Amino acid sequence: MKDRLKLICALAVILTLGVGITAAQTPIGIARADDIRAIQTVQLVSAPAVDLQVVTAEDIDRDLAGLAPRYAIANAVSITPERDGIWEDLGDGTLIWRVRAGAPGAISINLGFGQYVMTPNGSLRIYSVDGQHVRRPFTAVDNALHGELWTPLLITDEIVVEVVLPAEERDNLRLELTSVNVGYREFGSDNRSGSCNVDVICPDGDGWRGEIPSVAAISTGGSLFCSGFMVNNTAQDTTPYFMTAYHCGISAGNAASLVTYWNYETDSCGGARNGSLNQFQTGSFFRSRWSTSDFALVEMDSDPDPAWGVTFAGWNRSGAEATTAVAIHHPSVDEKAISFEFDATTTTSYLGTSVPGNGTHVRVADWDTGTTEGGSSGSPLFNQNHQVIGQLHGGYAACGNNSADWYGKFSVSWNGGGTSSTRLSTWLDPGNTGANSVNTLVVGGCSNNGDCDDGAFCNGAETCGGGGSCQPGNDPCPGQACNESNDSCEPLVCNNDGTCDAGEDCNNCGDDCISGTGVSCGDGVCETAAGEDCFSCPSDCNGKTNGNPNNRYCCGNGTPCTDSRCSNNGNICTTSGGGMSYCCGDMACQGDENNSNCSIDCGPPPVCGDNVCDVGAGEDCASCAADCCGSCDPVGTSCIDDSDCCSNKCKGPSGGKTCK
Repeated sequence: MKDRLKLICALAVILTLGVGITAAQTPIGIARADDIRAIQTVQLVSAPAVDLQVVTAEDIDRDLAGLAPRYAIANAVSITPERDGIWEDLGDGTLIWRVRAGAPGAISINLGFGQYVMTPNGSLRIYSVDGQHVRRPFTAVDNALHGELWTPLLITDEIVVEVVLPAEERDNLRLELTSVNVGYREFGSDNRSGSCNVDVICPDGDGWRGEIPSVAAISTGGSLFCSGFMVNNTAQDTTPYFMTAYHCGISAGNAASLVTYWNYETDSCGGARNGSLNQFQTGSFFRSRWSTSDFALVEMDSDPDPAWGVTFAGWNRSGAEATTAVAIHHPSVDEKAISFEFDATTTTSYLGTSVPGNGTHVRVADWDTGTTEGGSSGSPLFNQNHQVIGQLHGGYAACGNNSADWYGKFSVSWNGGGTSSTRLSTWLDPGNTGANSVNTLVVGGCSNNGDCDDGAFCNGAETCGGGGSCQPGNDPCPGQACNESNDSCEPLVCNNDGTCDAGEDCNNCGDDCISGTGVSCGDGVCETAAGEDCFSCPSDCNGKTNGNPNNRYCCGNGTPCTDSRCSNNGNICTTSGGGMSYCCGDMACQGDENNSNCSIDCGPPPVCGDNVCDVGAGEDCASCAADCCGSCDPVGTSCIDDSDCCSNKCKGPSGGKTCK
């Protein structure tokens, strides 16, 4: 139990338990209400109202004694279709049997059937009298070797139990209602857990999506609540082993009463408490438990529905401390939460601080994000490798304090008390492999690195990461070329042709490949001390590129960065010392830049023969007769102004000027 010295806080919220029911899902007692007796005339098995003053005092004592939190009071009954309730003929060859069960002032009701053997074509339904809360049909699929059925709870003070079966199967039905469990605390609702808890849907949980679905809220005996988790085994065969705390009360005598609620979570971070308890399993077989390390292990009656995405938590039995730790749990049986400890764990006795004490527990000094509460008991503690190293026994942590929690140590539970009924190893290492750890198993996902290998050498070695998702491999040939045809790495060849060819990069062929190489290149700061300049990091150092590296320009007239017109290793234009106030390569043709000295900004040099006499670029009749002769006068001819001359120079006294 969690925080054994704290008073149990009241749980409070209304869950979305029964939603829109389709015609096919509607119980016969509702769908054909006009054809059968009114529900108010059906026998009511009434349990006594809960005396809150008495049970509150009991719960304080239970908390101090380290017992599991309680949400309902179990009432023993003996109700069978042979002597109780009412049978009616529906007129189509089928029969319906009904009985009611409830208690005045009950917050919820759940039922325990000490005998349950449903006929091949029969079904049992439970629903609220108003039909607003309905559970799925229980059928012959739910028949188990232990012969019991324990239902999930319904938020109502009165339940209708309904059996429908073919008339010829009536004598084969074996059914006895033996426990009516009256809820006095709401199992899931608003404002229960502390405000510091972090919903698993929040971004904090993104790195733990594989482990989150392995954790469930649980009910035992129709009256106790805790957390627990599905756990992987070395065969990785999806055997539905489920683990929780010893003090949560599961034993060989009541394992059949276990009900697990999967994916009970909010649908938004910090949003409304709108989790649903509709994804549930009921029934299990006891496998082992040991009080010293406070563990209990059962095997569920059946596999969870694949649509629920339940995963199987990995574990580590080496006994090594976690460098960081994560808890996934149901605080106060609230929607699922995640908590983080960024410091290393230590090994101590339960509630002790001396290291290693008796070595039975893992101590979390204080939670850096989130906390744990009553209801978190039995939840897993994961190490930095996403492997369980313990389950919550108890502690003092809460929102608003920096107190510790203690987890029963998985490595101690491995051998436990030395027998199959007191240790984990018999069940979680069925092949006696001696493995120290296994990873979380995502059904349909990867379980080992081999599952992720795509067969392509040049893609590197893919790995199976946390949560059963494949992670891409690293470059197998850093600094070299990768040859997929023969799975080899080969030296790169830089041909210095001005083109960045396949296999060449800025590290091995800087003359051809102009990408920045520094880790900080691209941050907008020209860090010359780190080797950045206008060539190696043009994006930061005022360098511009235009095609192949032979057209790279930095500050000045397209000359190297040592140009006297530039300062700071050629990365900044300056007018001091005769420098120019412009940078060739800044994509602006300005100042003294022209086609000849800065083509990257001003365009390519003029081409003689393009029918344009580009005088500014030095073309004249003498140097380019094709463009300039005929449209201007050659040297020595008379002229009026400069525009008459191909040389653009008309000189001399007035009335006697000639082209010079």
